[in-house]
Amino acid sequence: MKRFILFLLLILHIALADESLFKRGNEEYQNGNYKKALDYYTQIIENGDASPSLFFNMGNCYYKLNELGHAIQYYEKARQLSPLDEDIKANLHLANKEVIDHVELPDQMYIFDLYQEFVYSFSVNELLVITLVFFIVIFASHLAQRFSIGKTHTISSISRNASIVFFLLFAVLSYYRLAGLKTKQAILITKQSEAYTAPDSENQAFLLHEGAKFTISRELNNRYEITLIDGKTGWIRIEDAGII
Repeated sequence: MKRFILFLLLILHIALADESLFKRGNEEYQNGNYKKALDYYTQIIENGDASPSLFFNMGNCYYKLNELGHAIQYYEKARQLSPLDEDIKANLHLANKEVIDHVELPDQMYIFDLYQEFVYSFSVNELLVITLVFFIVIFASHLAQRFSIGKTHTISSISRNASIVFFLLFAVLSYYRLAGLKTKQAILITKQSEAYTAPDSENQAFLLHEGAKFTISRELNNRYEITLIDGKTGWIRIEDAGII
């Protein structure tokens, strides 16, 4: 019991510390000290915390510092956690207009944004635990239904059927999140980068500019194999990519 109380106190201490860091970061931002603000925000991430507002503020800092690639990277991180937020979408759209290689895609349907926001409101571990809980409830309800009669039998049947629906829902969501972990998207965070034809080649396939978005396929020889939205593929230096 004593350990549990100490654990709760530790969590509370970290939460209060992060809140203080966030407030101080906001104050530095308001005073125009964007690098100092980033120092405070980065400490929060190092403490293991993250939120749409934190990533959004970091994106704003980088934008003010004319680091377009990093700004878009953190706006994308914020949108991933809160795809319905209009401020995030507006700032991301504004930043993307400055990208030389940007390809404008049509807006996602509202229902997809709603779905994405719901999915990212849970961590992968939370989704897996919830899925397991509903599986246990299904099993327990099935046993209760077999050994019950009358009203209790009906309640057990309803409970089992409802649990099956939620089990399938969270199983699909878990699969979606786990699949997403294997697909890395990134932003070019340097002014420009040559994309090569192979991981060990110096032959240029095409030239990328800061803020370009791409998907990472694999890593080899300190390079990433990337795919652009228009289907182009190439290899760039690892240090040129900012993972979303």
